[in-house]
Amino acid sequence: MGKRKSKAGWPVPRDDMIHALLKESDRGCVLVGAAFLDEQVRTLLIAWYASSNAECRGFMNEVLSETSLFVPYSSAAWVIRKALAIGLIKDTKIGDAIRLLNTLRNDFAHLSHKGDLTPQDVKPIRACLKAYEQNIRTLVDAAKDTPNDRPFSESRAQFVAVVVFLWIHCWKLIENLVTPLVEGLEKFNQSRTS
Repeated sequence: MGKRKSKAGWPVPRDDMIHALLKESDRGCVLVGAAFLDEQVRTLLIAWYASSNAECRGFMNEVLSETSLFVPYSSAAWVIRKALAIGLIKDTKIGDAIRLLNTLRNDFAHLSHKGDLTPQDVKPIRACLKAYEQNIRTLVDAAKDTPNDRPFSESRAQFVAVVVFLWIHCWKLIENLVTPLVEGLEKFNQSRTS
């Protein structure tokens, strides 16, 4: 399955993400998967602020910057809370799954040993996403079909499926925010050339 394109023409790197995550150790998979999702939620916030006024955009660019004086507000936990609080992620179960994934990331980040994903690690996140079971199952199957050098792990395949599902969900929210801006810019450019 190749890369699919969004309405705005951006690729959805589902297969690339699955492959990249499956190459990692279980601990690496959790850390990298959470980083992919954190970046996507940040992008969602930035897309929302891009449709706000310039003063708001400037302030939020400073807050979300890694060198900001507001470093506590640039943490993944803060970014997730902010996206939920302002209603960018309306589905509370999606929000719960993202929060649980971030908690799992924190647990794995502070392990002094390699850490293995277990069914108990993935089960609470999957429980939040029960309404999306068919989508998750499709991604688990895609993960199982992806060749990689590591021994197969059902827990890792399920974790990868959850990360990719949540990433795509956020990506669709971003697309819904950005597409009207892109279309407006295209109309503006067309009116200037007419």
